[in-house]
Amino acid sequence: MSTPVFLSVGGVRDTNFAKQVHQNLGEALAYHYQVTGEETVNFRSEIEGKINTCHIFVVFWSHAYLKSEHACNELAYFRKLVEYSKLSKQLVIVQCDNDGPDIQAKWTNPITQKINEHVLGDWRAERAVDIGMDAYHVAQVIRRKLEHLTILSDVLIPRGWITDQFKREISYIDFRAREFVFVTGMEGHGRRTALRQFLLQAYPHRIERSISINSVDGPEDLLISLMEVAAIPTSSRSSILNSIDDASSSVDKEIRKILHQARDNKSYYVIAIDRFAGVDAVAVPAWLSDIMSVFTAGKSPLVFVVTSSPITEKLLAYYPGAGRVRVPGLEDHEINELIHRLSLEDPTPGRWTAEKRHSVALASGNSPSMCKSIMRSMAGEPTLDFVDEIARRAERDFGQSLASLMAHWVHFYSDKRSDLLALWVIEKLGVTSKNALDEIMQPAIDEYGEFDLYTMRDQGLVEQLSDGVYRIPPLIQRRLGDALWSKIEKRELDSLFANFSKNTLIAKSEYGAIYASNVVAASLRSGEANVAKEYERYITISTLFKTALDKYSNGQWASAHTTFQRAMTRLIKKTSVVDLSTEIEIARFSGLAAARQSEIIDMNLACTYLETQFSKSKRAKSATAMAKFVRGFKCRLDKNYKDAIEYFNDALDLLEEQHSVERQRAAIYGSMPFSVEIDIRRSGA
Repeated sequence: MSTPVFLSVGGVRDTNFAKQVHQNLGEALAYHYQVTGEETVNFRSEIEGKINTCHIFVVFWSHAYLKSEHACNELAYFRKLVEYSKLSKQLVIVQCDNDGPDIQAKWTNPITQKINEHVLGDWRAERAVDIGMDAYHVAQVIRRKLEHLTILSDVLIPRGWITDQFKREISYIDFRAREFVFVTGMEGHGRRTALRQFLLQAYPHRIERSISINSVDGPEDLLISLMEVAAIPTSSRSSILNSIDDASSSVDKEIRKILHQARDNKSYYVIAIDRFAGVDAVAVPAWLSDIMSVFTAGKSPLVFVVTSSPITEKLLAYYPGAGRVRVPGLEDHEINELIHRLSLEDPTPGRWTAEKRHSVALASGNSPSMCKSIMRSMAGEPTLDFVDEIARRAERDFGQSLASLMAHWVHFYSDKRSDLLALWVIEKLGVTSKNALDEIMQPAIDEYGEFDLYTMRDQGLVEQLSDGVYRIPPLIQRRLGDALWSKIEKRELDSLFANFSKNTLIAKSEYGAIYASNVVAASLRSGEANVAKEYERYITISTLFKTALDKYSNGQWASAHTTFQRAMTRLIKKTSVVDLSTEIEIARFSGLAAARQSEIIDMNLACTYLETQFSKSKRAKSATAMAKFVRGFKCRLDKNYKDAIEYFNDALDLLEEQHSVERQRAAIYGSMPFSVEIDIRRSGA
């Protein structure tokens, strides 16, 4: 299997450093050959093959490198390959010694035996910028360069006017830049692509750090993800969390501190916020303004928040120094141009007739990423009839077409058991670190073999948020579960989580905050009661809510009630912050779960919270309506239908002019006992 990055290193100290870089890049991206002790072997066929197929050749430049016979032979072979074949490859130099050898040093070429020849040949003017950073930053720079090569070679539609829009919004007076920018747009999935294209031009030496949260997450969840992505050591994370516990610091302050450090680290953060499908919560939570309103202008942007939620003038008023850029989907002529370019990649481009191209345009809407996923998944298919099937459905309902595409992909993986299970695990966790995924999947790997996360990423089924952190894109995640159900029994997935929880040890905390939160989520799902105390701080209200909601949706009332009560305790004690809409949903479901378990005290506690805690907020009517709904739900369970109808009607009256409460209204209508001969028509009430 080819890997896009080849690491060439000599010397023990540099080898240890290269190992760390290799770990940050991962086996799928980088190849690092270590000497096996074969004295007479300079170039094995394996090494030659890896150099032949790599896109980036990384030299760990030091005096030890020039003294290593193996390292010099690798570099000489790479030079010969590129100079004779003119292949498009890039050289990256990692400066390991402050007083290292001159970049224009000379040597005796170990292959041609030419003396006094420049080591780097014709690359003296074309080589990559020298970098001298820690292993994480070196890996990120290599990733950035690899992404740049991929983007340049990938099929993209130039949209210069969007780049100009970024420039206008980010540029500030006195040659400074806005530190905080919203990137929005409902159509398609081109927001982050457009952002990256702009940053590659405007700030080519800055490193992207990506984070994903959703609308029910709180600032604690953002802090946990930031600590992971910023590569803060485990001991330092504990110190940060301890300072918050003893009130010597705050979550908001620690988040801003990490974000401001991006200035010195020559990096920037991209925070993707999606609406959590389980609640009627907006995509941009209110607490975000408490953190981000202080960002004004500096040398370069520090934070981008990417969301499909519209950023109105009213909302922007809470962020005085922020900018906003709206990235629309592709226009018709742009999507047609993209399809034309992608069709040229097909081994038999002639089969992409005008009708087939039109079908793809309909199926992909105006999303460039969806268009690429469809066409590239079809490249190896013997027939394109599947595209027509997608298109016919897409004309009326894009969601149905995506479901068909999911079914096609799952069928493609039908004989790859480990891959299917890995997709299922990622779908359930939402966001996972590679280390956690490996640990959870170990029993399946032992039985079925390794899973191929790299191919899943290329197909668009999985996206890499940052080094070692993955998720399934939200648009796909909402429908992939249905397609997977037919292929995998739920008990097989539950068995993986239960085994993972049972075997988890405190010693594995070095995997980081996201790993720890995954451990907790697995423990909650599998019913294991013994959660390590060190992990307790990573259990946020959002973690508890999502786990409890999952249990409630699957009919596990007792377990859901217990978990909801833990979340309610956090709310009542005000130890955590979440959006008001999320608070209401936590209290609502907590009351419903308690009602199902006949825990009247807990149910009344949730109703009282809804009736009293929101009296001065814009969500007061919605909260009161949900308290009435919970009380009506209990009446319905007790077969007291008359009182239930009165409560439900009162709740609907309160929700009459409320916005973004579709799920709440649907819950009330769905709970009305229509089998009872009571006229509940609104006109006759």
